[in-house]
Amino acid sequence: MQLKVYTIDGRGEPTRLLFLIHGYSANEFHLASYGPLIDPAARFLVAAPRGPLHIPTDGAAWWDLDLDTFEFDYSLLSGSLSALDRSIDQLCAERGMDRSQAVIGGFSQGAALALVLGFRAGASPLAGVVCLSGFVLEPHLIDWDVRANQQVPVFVGHGDNDPFLGTDRLEQTLSMLGEGGVHVESHRYPIGHDICLDELVQLGAWLSAR
Repeated sequence: MQLKVYTIDGRGEPTRLLFLIHGYSANEFHLASYGPLIDPAARFLVAAPRGPLHIPTDGAAWWDLDLDTFEFDYSLLSGSLSALDRSIDQLCAERGMDRSQAVIGGFSQGAALALVLGFRAGASPLAGVVCLSGFVLEPHLIDWDVRANQQVPVFVGHGDNDPFLGTDRLEQTLSMLGEGGVHVESHRYPIGHDICLDELVQLGAWLSAR
């Protein structure tokens, strides 16, 4: 599986990688469009991959779900993770960077994947992980080893009125990271399954310290 990766070039000479993974039915431009806003100093190369599963009309996903039952079909999960790993390695090699200079983030499905890329067993240390309206994948799907990378900081943002991923999923994420000794900056917002301006402002401040 080879992923299409959109990059925002022409913003100086970035020394960091900001790798943003979209959610279900979005595309590579969704989170990338926020890149210049949350990184006005242009320290990061903003890169955003497109998921392998096509969702009409111009959306994509990393694994499928039944919109009637909200049940997940994880058959693409392993391939998506492998493809994301290769894309990150390729970007780092092309730009003369190391994974320790990368912040990996995502929204919803993408946030779940960002957590995996940061904290599964054998994961390489990152500069940070961003989890926006995300969730933790079940242990039978992922071999978690959070303590091994407990030095990796995490930004978590979640809507109090999220109809798809309630605050119980937020608490599950915070519990896993907290038990692993990870430093988490967590914020809740009066929104649904979405991203708001206050969230982007606080994310930008957090990112500036990475």
